[in-house]
Amino acid sequence: MSSNAVLSKKFWAFAAILIAAAGLCAQIPFLAESKGFSFEGGVSVEMVVEGNSALVGFHPDLTLYFDEVKPDGRPTREAAFLDHVGSAAIAANIYAEGAERDPQQGSGSLYNTMLGFDARLHWVWDVVPISLGIPLSDTRIRWRYSEDDTAAVLSYHMLAIEPGWYILPSTEISLGIGYVLPDLFYKVTPGTSIYSYLAWDISMLSARVKSVFSLPAHMWLAAEGSLTKFEDSEDNTVSSAGLNLTYYPLPSMGIGFAYSSSSYTEGGTHTNPLFSVMGVTSFEGIVTLELFPWLGLRLVYAKLVPEDTDYAPVGNARAIVSIRL
Repeated sequence: MSSNAVLSKKFWAFAAILIAAAGLCAQIPFLAESKGFSFEGGVSVEMVVEGNSALVGFHPDLTLYFDEVKPDGRPTREAAFLDHVGSAAIAANIYAEGAERDPQQGSGSLYNTMLGFDARLHWVWDVVPISLGIPLSDTRIRWRYSEDDTAAVLSYHMLAIEPGWYILPSTEISLGIGYVLPDLFYKVTPGTSIYSYLAWDISMLSARVKSVFSLPAHMWLAAEGSLTKFEDSEDNTVSSAGLNLTYYPLPSMGIGFAYSSSSYTEGGTHTNPLFSVMGVTSFEGIVTLELFPWLGLRLVYAKLVPEDTDYAPVGNARAIVSIRL
């Protein structure tokens, strides 16, 4: 068994213990006061377009809130945040085959598939009030020249701890520290059976602030800013900053804009091929509609511009339907 496989097993064993312990602790404060639970399930269909190629994504998700979530005249998507309601969520990421240009060859196509999941435990202790977020994810991406000719396989696992503090009832700041364990098998020369293997230890630091403001005439504004830094053992880094604004002219309708920018800095003697494709600037336009108290719809269009000029800009359209109980 490879050393990276052992690390992967230890990683998930640690993640399971940490989440189980945090989940147990989360029950203590809310069981005495909880009036019930709320559920939200949804599905997102995504179309990624690059040049003449397209990739279709499918993302089912489920969220359990540890108390009832009632909008009461506020934006439905902000009610849990405003009421400091903790939650546990999981989402799957499934992408059907799509074609993308092979930057190594300068022409031709690679066909890729992706399967992964994201999970998050968000515990809130409203007495102080403080919060603790534990996000984790696992993803496997495969690129193929043809059905029987694999170009590369990338797997990565991520776990983070994000303690937070509500400095105001409607404003939360959080800091995060995390660990990413990726490994990559890739074909050195197309048409051969020679593969190379790379693995890294990547640390992650993050900071986030979110606030929701009440405006006159029953309007609302939600604002969120974030900073994130990834660094590997060779001192290669990816630094990113993001801003997300959503204006709610009505509690049942939101119009949003999101911007993020990531840059790759080569710091050591060995480049990091995973980092080199993470340098991206993205713009998103978002429309949120609450059609019924139990049914919501989000429409998102994003434009991604890679820092690496070997990759073309990518258009991304998503439709997300949510059902609440």
